[in-house]
Amino acid sequence: MKCVLLHQADIRRLLIIGAMSRLNGLGRRSIPEDSWLARISARKPRMLVAIARANRWRGRSGPC
Repeated sequence: MKCVLLHQADIRRLLIIGAMSRLNGLGRRSIPEDSWLARISARKPRMLVAIARANRWRGRSGPC
């Protein structure tokens, strides 16, 4: 658990940057309308959507 706590800010920052990059790439194309990403991006600001996307990625990653 120590490795997660030690670099938590760095990991979070990288995940948010990656999520913003992914959203920018998807902005050029259409996001599938039935996805959770389309539903949340219709209601929330872009940065909040990126943070939600990063949190989903974070939940899928391991402890380190």
